[in-house]
Amino acid sequence: MTQIVNQISIYSLTGSLLNTVKLNNSVNLSTYDSGLYMVEIETSTGLHTLKIIKE
Repeated sequence: MTQIVNQISIYSLTGSLLNTVKLNNSVNLSTYDSGLYMVEIETSTGLHTLKIIKE
C-alpha cells in the first residue's frame, strides 16, 4: 500500500520545531549540525515519529 506524505516536521531533542516541509517525500538535512533529531511524518495512514542521527 502506497502512503502519501502530507508533512514532515523536524524537532530538536528539546522539542523545538526546526523545520516543516509539506507535500514532499524528502528533507535536506545538510544544513543541520551533527546530532540526534526527532522527525514526525504525517501520511495518509497517520502520524509516524522517528529518531534520526545525523553524523
